[in-house]
Amino acid sequence: RLGPPLPCVPGIYHDKFIPGLARLANGIHERGGKVAAQLHHAGRAAYPRIIGEQSVAPSPLPCLAVGDTPRELTVREIEELVEAFGDAALRAQRAGLDAVEIHGAHGYLVAQFLSPLSNRRTDAYGGDVEGRVRFAREIIENIKGKTTAGFPVIFRISADEFLEEGLIQQQALEMANILKTAGADAIHVSAGSFYDMGAPEKIIAPMYLPRGPLVELAANMKKAVGVPVIAVGSMTGELAEQILKDGRCDFVAFGRALIADPHYVRKLNEQREDEICHCIRCNGCLATIFLFKPLACTVNPRVGREKESELGAAATKKKFMVIGGGPAGMEAAIVAGMRGHEVTLYERSDQLGGEQLKLAMSLPGKEDLKTIVTYRTAMLDGLENVTIKLNEEVDKELVAREKPEVVVVATGGRPHLMGWDEAGAVTAHDIIGGKAQAGHKVIVTGGGLVGCETAHFLAEQGKDVTVIEMLDDVATDMDIISRMVLLAKMEDRGVEIVTKTEVVEVVNDGVVVTDPEGKRRSIFADTVVLALGVEPVDGLLKELDGLVPELYACGDAKEYGTLMDAIRAAFHLTKSR
Repeated sequence: RLGPPLPCVPGIYHDKFIPGLARLANGIHERGGKVAAQLHHAGRAAYPRIIGEQSVAPSPLPCLAVGDTPRELTVREIEELVEAFGDAALRAQRAGLDAVEIHGAHGYLVAQFLSPLSNRRTDAYGGDVEGRVRFAREIIENIKGKTTAGFPVIFRISADEFLEEGLIQQQALEMANILKTAGADAIHVSAGSFYDMGAPEKIIAPMYLPRGPLVELAANMKKAVGVPVIAVGSMTGELAEQILKDGRCDFVAFGRALIADPHYVRKLNEQREDEICHCIRCNGCLATIFLFKPLACTVNPRVGREKESELGAAATKKKFMVIGGGPAGMEAAIVAGMRGHEVTLYERSDQLGGEQLKLAMSLPGKEDLKTIVTYRTAMLDGLENVTIKLNEEVDKELVAREKPEVVVVATGGRPHLMGWDEAGAVTAHDIIGGKAQAGHKVIVTGGGLVGCETAHFLAEQGKDVTVIEMLDDVATDMDIISRMVLLAKMEDRGVEIVTKTEVVEVVNDGVVVTDPEGKRRSIFADTVVLALGVEPVDGLLKELDGLVPELYACGDAKEYGTLMDAIRAAFHLTKSR
């Protein structure tokens, strides 16, 4: 009852959940899979407004992320929780699930007992390693006592919290051996403490960081304990195969990869890698669930809505013209093609992907974005009823000759200039694409994702960069972890950030701004870079109005939005046409 970290987490704290879990297990078993329940309690990471009262924890220490102070659990309450975990595992077994995993990582309740940072108790459940691991040990023993022999219990642990006074690797190894003796059948090795801001970028690594950041922690755990070890963290099929071959772990876990493509492993086994919709580690999924919204994915618009978004054959086959080969246009062409329409996709350049995406994936650390184009190109190539025409500019005359029944305009957007290009300012797009060069002293106007990434890009070249943003903060259009990593990179490169300040004029030697007190002042720069968002390229859309039976726009050609917005809009537009 006091355990959910979010309002949409499934429960297993009462027998009433058994029938639903049984249906879930049966469905998975019918398709050849296995399923485990992860037993979880948020502790002080639970939001009082969700659970309806004060949260609980081993010690009454405030949670950095949530901002509330929990009350300390009594020994009797701890004993009741031990029983509750055991009862939950028994329900999982009765429902036909194949195993349970105790979530003892990332700063949730069990991890709060393990960590010296969050456990300041002086009784039998605190103090040294033996005391802090007691709660977890008793949970495993209780589960083993209530479930039948051979029912697996996995324990997930942060092998290092990367926090001053937090759980360190040597202590985690000692604890894992104690848990093995208590009956743990496998150790799932993660790291960090999300709710104490202990290296959250290692828990859910963004695209800016290398893949497999926790592999060595898993390898060290495997050397120290005699039970199977599960490795996790930004895995790819290639990386998984290598570390299994090297003996650094026994199993590999995928999380976000299976949100992006639920058939990921099957496609790997069938050597259909080009058909995998790869996770781009943008953490769009994280951004939605931590805003208490339904799970969403940038590259998989069907996630969480698979049944209602099935792509049935169109009742009436139509002639589609999709104009623009960026993410929105590619998605629209794929969905229309899968539904049986005759589709022609026009792209004015010599390759698919769209200008903005191609620029973004050329930045260091954003190579993951390339898979968006690879996957969607493979999907288009596999549809016989879809024709791709590159290097072809579409105009009103071409549309009139082709006589399509449906036209989808996905011509993207252009940088918003405010007329300042006439004063010598250049755009972030031009800087990234190499069409413009910056001097030494650079001002980037606009502190969103594009502005911040451009600032970092220039700072890595040795430029002296200042970002000016009129809002209270920068990079607010990013998820919390990606933002944290990018801002740290900017700080390391010496990028100055000026907020609550509006650029009101671009002049020959810099900009004129209005500061937080409303005073105007000038700031010198050799180069002013504009990162003020984009405006729709909708000239053709307006020209085609009334010329075709069905005319639609999606992506930035309709309104400025994120990559997720563009792909989702294109999917939902064409799935019912």
